[in-house]
Amino acid sequence: MLEIEMGMNHLKIDYLIKIGGSLLKNIEGCYKLASTIQKLGVKKRCLLFPGGGEIDNYIERYNREVTNYDKEIKFKRNIMHKSTTLSLDQTALFFSNYAKNIIPTDSFMTSKFILEDKNVPIIMPANLIFLLDPFRHTHRISSDSMALYFAHILEVKHLIILKSIDGIYNEKDKVIKNVGKSQLINMEQDCLDKTFPLLAEKTNIPITIINGLKPDVLENFILKGELDCGTYII
Repeated sequence: MLEIEMGMNHLKIDYLIKIGGSLLKNIEGCYKLASTIQKLGVKKRCLLFPGGGEIDNYIERYNREVTNYDKEIKFKRNIMHKSTTLSLDQTALFFSNYAKNIIPTDSFMTSKFILEDKNVPIIMPANLIFLLDPFRHTHRISSDSMALYFAHILEVKHLIILKSIDGIYNEKDKVIKNVGKSQLINMEQDCLDKTFPLLAEKTNIPITIINGLKPDVLENFILKGELDCGTYII
């Protein structure tokens, strides 16, 4: 029997965990989350993917100020794309500072060695995104879809998206525990970008949204498979 691993590298990632950029505003929350992830990395192979958050928001805000000053000098679309993409790297660096075993890298090759040492790599994805150029320069796609794209490429077992909210809410402001990928496409929600449901339907990766400010929920889910609070996208 031929084994594909004899010819192909595979990181064998259990969880790709998207770190929502909005979490950076809560320093204590980031510290507790990083400490939890550091412990989980000893038992599970976890790769972290950063969001843009406040850094991205500043770029958007600055562009509006430039546009208000003179529409002729507003940022070109490719400048905005590159600037906001680079903000992901900044988030990765900032978050890595909270735990010594969370190590920033812009290489999947280096990630492999980090994982072998029972540490947790947090990818700085800007160079990979510029090289592959898979995403249109539009607000229809955010770092959530980018994380899903790389989760698909890396064939991870599960994608966890950490946000500063508990998950996807229904019209009664109650967290939806389970939602189908096809159902998500027609759902009115502002938790995920517009591209995400379409991309999710094309993958076989299970996806879970968890509040990153509740690290005990994350730990319980990864170690016991129990989702105390969050949204599971089937």
